[in-house]
Amino acid sequence: MNTNKFIAAVCFSILAVALVIGLMSCNGPAPTNGTDQTFQLRGILTADENRSWTLMAVDYRRDSVLRRLADITLDTFTMQFARPLFPIDSVFSIVTSSGLTFRTGSHKLRITDSTVFTDSLTATAPDTFSILTIYPANRLLQGVAEARLTWSGSTGAETYVIAAVHANAAYTGQGYSAYVTTQNPAGTFPPDVFSNGAGAADTGWYYFYVYALTGSPDSVYARHLLPVPLPSQLADNITETRFGGNFGMILVAFRDSMHVVEQL
Repeated sequence: MNTNKFIAAVCFSILAVALVIGLMSCNGPAPTNGTDQTFQLRGILTADENRSWTLMAVDYRRDSVLRRLADITLDTFTMQFARPLFPIDSVFSIVTSSGLTFRTGSHKLRITDSTVFTDSLTATAPDTFSILTIYPANRLLQGVAEARLTWSGSTGAETYVIAAVHANAAYTGQGYSAYVTTQNPAGTFPPDVFSNGAGAADTGWYYFYVYALTGSPDSVYARHLLPVPLPSQLADNITETRFGGNFGMILVAFRDSMHVVEQL
């Protein structure tokens, strides 16, 4: 081979390799053949009977890099990446106009990331339930005092959250929430929830919510999808060798309300 032909062959090889790397990099860094790569998923599905919607958000990464071209499905629903007008940027999402799209029971979340990674996990949707009683029963809370409520219980629920927020501040990332640490479907809002911080009542109408939870819903995304954020992040529930993170489902029951006034 003469010198000119050799140089041409080398240049062609370099261009070919660069093209392959460029194509593989469209979905993040080029994959390697190693077995020590880490895949991470963080996600939440919320079914809200107060808004008649189901919203699901998932962040999926390989070595901390978003994998935008992955195929992620929940049952027969395909998630869309960077959906216009979705309240969270740069996530995979599902939006439906019903709070009962995913009925109680098991649902399969599947991730297919080209030929690099394929896995699935099973998530359980809590069953519908409702708030049964509220105290004071006349929905008039005088001064800085506690309030209580009970609910019917949700089949499949692993834990519950109670939440309270000024009526005009729901879905803004504000309010009080707490995990219910027993399976007894009852909760108490401490007096401080209704205080203005100076010993007086923070008056007005409050909405009371109860969430039924399964798994480990992502608390960061919950701030954008729930009427009141979650109290804290539960422990990761995806703990495979190369696949980790957290995912869970939340059903929000129809709210109740309480009018807080100064001590009469």
